[in-house]
Amino acid sequence: MGSADTVNLVATLQPTGGVTSPGAPQAFGVVPAGGAPVSRTFTFTADPALTCGGTLSATLRLQDGASDLGTVRYTFTLGTPGNGAVSSTYGTSDLSTPLPDLSTLEVPIVVPDAGADALSDVNVRVRLNHTFDGNLVLALVHPDGSVVTLANRRGAGGDNFGSGGNNCSGSFAVFDDDAATAIATGAAPFAGAFRPDQPLSALYGKPSAGTWKLRVTDAAAPDTGTLGCAQIEVKRRPYLCCPFSGGAPVVGAVLPAAVTAESCGPGNAAADPDETISVSFPLQNVGRGPTVNLQATLLPGGGVNTPSGPQSYGLLSPVGPAVSRTFSFVPSGACGATVAATLALDDVGGAGSLGTTAFDLRLGVVSASFSNPAPIAIPGSGTGATTGAPAAPYPSAIAVSGLSGTVSKVTVTVRDLSHTFPADVDLLLVGPGGSKLLLMSDVGGGTDAVHATITFDDGGGPIGPTVVSGTFRPTNVGTVDLLPAPAPPGPYPDPQRLSVFNGLGPNATWSLYAVDDYGGEVGSIAGGWTLNLTTTEAVCCHQPCSLACPAPISRASDPDQCSALVGFPSPSVTGSCGTIACAPPSGSVVPVGARSDTCTGTSTISSLPTATCGFPISVLDEQPPAISDPSATPAVLQPPNNQMVDVTIGYGLLENCAGS
Repeated sequence: MGSADTVNLVATLQPTGGVTSPGAPQAFGVVPAGGAPVSRTFTFTADPALTCGGTLSATLRLQDGASDLGTVRYTFTLGTPGNGAVSSTYGTSDLSTPLPDLSTLEVPIVVPDAGADALSDVNVRVRLNHTFDGNLVLALVHPDGSVVTLANRRGAGGDNFGSGGNNCSGSFAVFDDDAATAIATGAAPFAGAFRPDQPLSALYGKPSAGTWKLRVTDAAAPDTGTLGCAQIEVKRRPYLCCPFSGGAPVVGAVLPAAVTAESCGPGNAAADPDETISVSFPLQNVGRGPTVNLQATLLPGGGVNTPSGPQSYGLLSPVGPAVSRTFSFVPSGACGATVAATLALDDVGGAGSLGTTAFDLRLGVVSASFSNPAPIAIPGSGTGATTGAPAAPYPSAIAVSGLSGTVSKVTVTVRDLSHTFPADVDLLLVGPGGSKLLLMSDVGGGTDAVHATITFDDGGGPIGPTVVSGTFRPTNVGTVDLLPAPAPPGPYPDPQRLSVFNGLGPNATWSLYAVDDYGGEVGSIAGGWTLNLTTTEAVCCHQPCSLACPAPISRASDPDQCSALVGFPSPSVTGSCGTIACAPPSGSVVPVGARSDTCTGTSTISSLPTATCGFPISVLDEQPPAISDPSATPAVLQPPNNQMVDVTIGYGLLENCAGS
């Protein structure tokens, strides 16, 4: 950072600030002024008296030849946050605190010190009355001074945040990063959960202890209000340090489980009744100590049939990532029902039984995506017109089929949108029965849209002054939108909401009409578009069963037995075969000889037939007889007399298969 290169920079790690037994000095040599950083590695031992989650300061003394360049310091946090999170709620008691006009109120909320930790989630709950919500700016202030804006003048002329009693027993307005609806798209009194204007995740990783503040600013005259209650819910992860001594493992499911293979086609990445599936189940250690050798066993029951054998997850660290293993089984139940897949956990050689953990798998799917990847030129020819120059193709269509129930949610994704004046682009979506809305019209200004992929979702925020990739709610500016036939004519009344399709049957042709409503500019949707539908009823895969039995088996009998223990793999399965039964089953004792084994797949779906396959099993007697207990009579010829004597030899015969 200086104006001259070093000559021969040497750094010495000092035994201070928690550093003990520092290693030898390291030569950095010539470090150019303004050049790239130069690194060297030092070894040391952290002072065992330091507290896990505390800090260690490593100080380097810098010497460049005869010049003492002083010291530099590096600060480290000891340990790392564990996987397990502890959730706690803190807040005020019932309040009646005035919110005067054109003023700022800060309400303290104290989170006690529970040891070194790091925030992993923060939610804010507010109950206040105000006669013009659009005057208010709500913000959360962390003890270190960091500020997250929760609501920046939202709700226009509506009243209140929350409903019911204006106290801690009322219904709160909850600010939660995981909420489905953005506060920007909500409406007063905001009773429920909303994503804040700025993400609370900006506070993740910070310590939780200290005095937090809810800041309420009345930014315009003349309305006033009253704050009734404020709460924050914090999830914090305590710091853990190796070797995690004294801590015990706690292992839990990390949702969701993922279907990795399925016998019913075409696959839908979901469990379906009577198909054979493979599912990857992720587990994570959220305790304070490691496992030694975690074994998991998938239990039958809860819709799980013929589960595969135990799997080893091995050593799971309390600060490590989730680990997945794959199990196979046959799910059963009605389409749309839930299968409860339960794993029994045993830390072999360690903590022993760790109980069970469960994953819920819905049978069938309620969401499906349909795409038309063909590019859309905007306009199809020329450079646009005030009467609406149609795109090519016009419309771009997607045929939806195979879904059940009615629509409960729609989102639309357009891929790789580029245009030299995006405010000229009007996109109209037409669905079942002619229901329609404008996805975007007269938005995005004149700044080029460049390879933007946009998902339209009612829960998103409005499209801003420029068109960029992201998730946004359908947005229309203005009232005059001309789309030539065959697009249905306007008006297209605001608000533009994809919920206009809710309650309709999904199976229809959906059409995307695009026009350029002013001359001089051009563009395209180079990647086409995708329609994402959620319905009220699940759809399950049903396919006739087909079995492919194992190859013929021929083997010798077991030693000294007239039979053999015969094992074989399960038949390969295609379709909805249900539980497979083989007679005799794998692992049976089969006598010497030839016979056929028959495997049967019987689906619980009444419309599907039973399927069978067979294969021969031959058990061969290849063990030769053995002589046992030889004897001679007489056994002794004494004294010698030089005469021939008849001797009778006796013996036994051992045969593993009597009479063979």
